[in-house]
Amino acid sequence: MNGPRRSILFYRNSLIAVLSLVITFGMFLFSTWKWSSLLWLIPLTLLNSLIWTAYHSIHPRRRALPRLTPADYDLEYQEISFHSRDGLQIAAWYVPSKNRAAIILVHGAGGAKVTMLNHARMLGVEGYGLLMLDLRAHGDSEGDTITGVYEADDVLGAVDYLRSRPELSPDQIGALGVSLGALVVLQAARQIPAIRSIVLESIGPACLDDHGGRPTTLRRWINYPFNWFNYALGDFMAEVHLKEGVRAGLKRLARRPVMLISTGRGMEIYFNRLF
Repeated sequence: MNGPRRSILFYRNSLIAVLSLVITFGMFLFSTWKWSSLLWLIPLTLLNSLIWTAYHSIHPRRRALPRLTPADYDLEYQEISFHSRDGLQIAAWYVPSKNRAAIILVHGAGGAKVTMLNHARMLGVEGYGLLMLDLRAHGDSEGDTITGVYEADDVLGAVDYLRSRPELSPDQIGALGVSLGALVVLQAARQIPAIRSIVLESIGPACLDDHGGRPTTLRRWINYPFNWFNYALGDFMAEVHLKEGVRAGLKRLARRPVMLISTGRGMEIYFNRLF
């Protein structure tokens, strides 16, 4: 998403977030101080919390990150930029390949290319070319909105760049993504066969279908309306609708090697096993 529409979306969401906060606190301050009459504040406060969480998920702050480069990890690199498929300027580092293969490294929400340096060090010693990019609305790249959908165009732009490099074999390009990066790597890989293999680290659910389809347990029936509202609110804030989630996307990659990695704890390992 780029151009004037992106800015309109940012200001609209900012207004919604501020108004939700003002209404919640305003009604609290001007209410009578009786606990029975304040019970309605519980759902209002919960709604306000969900709106602010969605807002910050869609419009992340560009936080300060370590001032490191691949050179600090003994990797020769080039500072480059390229255009995403929908026209945004994407900042990146490129480590030249020694084996004609290359891997795109994609960070998670709130991160940047610098957060992928540990992955780069591990893969760089094996001779792989490495392209570490700042997703839109992160690091030094353009954009102010993340969606989990349009970022796939950033990865596709990275593929276009790698296929223009003469030292690389165009049929030896892979991608590794973490969290949000894993989701957009999956979204990009299902669009083009040029991404020959993928690694998905810490990938989570992206839609209701990723929770296992129709609820079959009491716990999932209780969570179902909250999950539905969270996805609906996120879609509204980002003005997108994910047509298919992780489970459906993985089915489309049945003939390509896919590796899923989790920390082995909590909901992350639950969803990895489900996927």
